[in-house]
Amino acid sequence: PGQLIRNEVVLEAKRLLTHTTLSAAEVGYQLEFDDPGYFNRFFKREAGLTPAQFQTRSLEKYNFC
Repeated sequence: PGQLIRNEVVLEAKRLLTHTTLSAAEVGYQLEFDDPGYFNRFFKREAGLTPAQFQTRSLEKYNFC
């Protein structure tokens, strides 16, 4: 059950990072993380990239810049 919850949180974080102009810290706060550093570590552990790296790659990939 814990992994399912983490997967959903990461999926929502990816959606917000790709389709909004929110910063990584703001996305973390939206997802109920009180500490931006913890959100960064959580996201990197689960997704393999920091939120900022993911956002940059997504914007480049989909030409949202």
